[in-house]
Amino acid sequence: MELFEFGEYWDTYTYLLILFTGFVICILSKRGAITMTGIKVNAFRGSTEINIWYILLFALFVILYTFKDVSFGADSDFYVKNFQASTEFHNYYNAGLEPLFKLFTYLVRRISNNYTVYFFFAALIVASGYVHFIKTFWHQDCEFLFIILIAVQFFYDMNIMRAGIGGAFILHSFCCLKNNKIGKAIFLTIIAICFQLTLIVNLPFLACYFLLKNRKKLSRTKVLTLFLLVSAATLSASYFSQLIISSTRYAAYSTMMKPTLLGNWNLILSALLALVILSKTTVSDIRLNISIIGSLFSAILIIPVLVLGAYRLPFYFYMLRIFLWGYVFENQKIVKMNPAFRKCLALLLVVFYSLFVISRRSSDYGFAYSFVELFSR
Repeated sequence: MELFEFGEYWDTYTYLLILFTGFVICILSKRGAITMTGIKVNAFRGSTEINIWYILLFALFVILYTFKDVSFGADSDFYVKNFQASTEFHNYYNAGLEPLFKLFTYLVRRISNNYTVYFFFAALIVASGYVHFIKTFWHQDCEFLFIILIAVQFFYDMNIMRAGIGGAFILHSFCCLKNNKIGKAIFLTIIAICFQLTLIVNLPFLACYFLLKNRKKLSRTKVLTLFLLVSAATLSASYFSQLIISSTRYAAYSTMMKPTLLGNWNLILSALLALVILSKTTVSDIRLNISIIGSLFSAILIIPVLVLGAYRLPFYFYMLRIFLWGYVFENQKIVKMNPAFRKCLALLLVVFYSLFVISRRSSDYGFAYSFVELFSR
């Protein structure tokens, strides 16, 4: 009887490595943020100081991603086999993968047939997205929440190469949002979609962001009403989508959504926290805005996308949830509670959510959450 069951692709040591890596990332990010402050101050004097901490952080991501074994995770072997077979672009173009990912694989294959080289070039793209994201959004008020979940997401991206590369462009697009570069954010999102099709959900996310950014023109009642209407529509869509695909080649996907205590708990928590903050605050902070729409959007869309087969989609909302949880459990200006209790609650949230991810990944294609098995035996 196990609370969280690790399968053949993941084990307890992998999970401990992720937590340790998270703390190392946290230390490097904190030192990098301090150094960055000094660099900005000295910039007026013509200083050319280099932030060695972010360089070390970039190197850490690249090393972890590059020197993994082909047996790491359930999908690494699939990508390696496709890479080694990509000797001609025309033939590989018919393999059914996204266009930019096919082109990327073919170009690297022309340089070398060694899959470590393949991982290295992918690592450069993925690491750039994570470091840029950390430099832009890291804040000491939610550091351990922020960094540990980033570590979990990074290890997930080490297994799923298309999602890793596409996710890096999504992270860059989030950074553009902070600087109000909406056009560039849309462009980077389109590039991400060409690496991983399911990242298309970020286009409606950008639309939601634009609405929330201008929510002074909308009443709170209208926003909440819109949320309820969309929720009702998507719940109905999830039911009808099962009927539609039941007689097609994708019929197996209609049975993949298995309601579980842990899975439902995460979704309900995200939606609840988003609604609470939305009803109690009018701040225009970019990170808070992203967290609110991200959590609402993920909670709304999670049911139909699971039914339709994009069951990995929850992982693309990792970064969005980090901000929301960080603000709720770390920022006393929003939620008043005992600091020690708040930190314990936040740590429990991190541990359970990361275990939820790793245990789910160990049985990826069965979409099983081992947590409920404890109550069914």
